[in-house]
Amino acid sequence: MTRFLDMLWSILLVSTQKVHCERVILTMFLVSARHYAFFSRVTLVAVFLLVLVGGLVRSTESGMGCPDWPKCFGRWVPPTHESQLPSDYHVRYATHGYVVASFDAVKTWTEYLNRLLGVTIGFLILLTFISALAFWRSRRSIVVWQGAAVLIVGLQGWLGAKVVFSNLHPLMVTLHMALTLLLIISLLTPLYATRTMKRSVTMPGGYYPLILFGLFLVMIQILLGIQVREQVDVLLAAKLCRCCWLSHLGPVLTLHRAFSWGLLLFTLFALWVMRHVRHVRRLLLGWSGLLGLEVILGFTLIYADFPFWAEPLHLLIAFMIFAILWQLLLIFRPTK
Repeated sequence: MTRFLDMLWSILLVSTQKVHCERVILTMFLVSARHYAFFSRVTLVAVFLLVLVGGLVRSTESGMGCPDWPKCFGRWVPPTHESQLPSDYHVRYATHGYVVASFDAVKTWTEYLNRLLGVTIGFLILLTFISALAFWRSRRSIVVWQGAAVLIVGLQGWLGAKVVFSNLHPLMVTLHMALTLLLIISLLTPLYATRTMKRSVTMPGGYYPLILFGLFLVMIQILLGIQVREQVDVLLAAKLCRCCWLSHLGPVLTLHRAFSWGLLLFTLFALWVMRHVRHVRRLLLGWSGLLGLEVILGFTLIYADFPFWAEPLHLLIAFMIFAILWQLLLIFRPTK
């Protein structure tokens, strides 16, 4: 608060001395520039948390916990008991499954907290974009990437409403998830650009094709996992016991499992090839550790009858591996 008041006082003094307005604006931007990295990292953490919560919403069948948008059962604060709902809510929300289903406060608040987190991310990205304006002269691409993040978040909000109105149509849910990958890219790329402004390390360029191929494989595996998840949604709608899912998922799951072994072998090969690159050692350790957790969760899903808590964790780790590979791609990209 003291720093903020000092900034306002300095602006007032400059204004009274009739100094050019551009200097005042520049002063404000320099203050915000020091906080750009902080806002950017906090936003990234919030996005990964949203991936986890979104996966939890899907695995617990809470997607229709709030059958309308942006309100929940016509209220800004969701109800906690069925007595708080109108007596004809079964009729009002019949197309959203409430003909036979009863009100579930846990599912309702799970979905609503997911929405609140999404709104919070929107404000965080807006703050990050404002702080990025300080780089307009020195590194304009940072502002462009952050502007793209603002647009993606707006599109995510619009698509989130479409997901609700379509009664959780699988294609809408898949697009909603795919946009999150673009959001991660639009946040990581400018953050890396600010680091390169402070230090310049020459990296061997021969690893770039290897990382690019690995990123391509991870994206295919995520898309296959999304297809498996769409089939799981069908089994959930059919009220089929989780112990029977494995026999009903079909060739998509088989392909997903087979592809995972190829991805595992490639990852081990890539980690062995890059083991001597010191500047990316933390990223490589994170990649290998997350891969081990992903394999354990994959076996848990298959052999423990798809526990609801393992599905969102499996999705979260896949997105984190994607983020690590994108950072490696930025590091090893050829310089002009």
